[in-house]
Amino acid sequence: MHIKTEEFLEIFNRLEDDFHLKLHKNAHISIGLLVNEAAKRDPYIRKKRMVLKSLIDLRNVLVHEEGNAIYAIPSDEALTALKEIQEEYHKPRKVYDLLKKPVERVEANQRLSYVLGLMKETNFSQLPAYDGDRFIGLVNGNVISRWLASNLDMGGNLIKNLGSVDIRHVLDFQENATRPVSYRVIWTSMNSWTMWNPLLHLQVSIS
Repeated sequence: MHIKTEEFLEIFNRLEDDFHLKLHKNAHISIGLLVNEAAKRDPYIRKKRMVLKSLIDLRNVLVHEEGNAIYAIPSDEALTALKEIQEEYHKPRKVYDLLKKPVERVEANQRLSYVLGLMKETNFSQLPAYDGDRFIGLVNGNVISRWLASNLDMGGNLIKNLGSVDIRHVLDFQENATRPVSYRVIWTSMNSWTMWNPLLHLQVSIS
């Protein structure tokens, strides 16, 4: 057996074992059915399903070689693709691995003047706001604009000092709570492929 064939089959067996373990299926379930089942649950396998189908076909050829007969030799590309899939499925990268940069956040009792300065300094268009450990909303241009519009006198002058207004009060001007939100809080321990699942909302706040 060619050395590349041995390596390919070894990696393939590890992947098949991972499918059985994660899907709680017995050893008699075919790899094709395992892939289909995993694709229903895992967005990464769903994306790689057609690649896996091709790799399964290659595996079937390799395991049916007899004696010294060599019908196929896995290419470097096939080995790389299989290895990447096995490693990602065995131990998916977490959100933290992709987004290690510390996330700026603001507290409910911080002043609007400070938050505006922070947004200018960091060049962020929105910041997650917390009351202790509880997420209470996103401070962004829309929220701030609505707060400003409600705090102008007839002459267009601001009636409140930005240095005396808590962010919690600014967040009272978030869009109507009955409207669908455009963000979802995700956790750093979340599977990176779950994070990018298209079923999730388009914007995220990392916690």
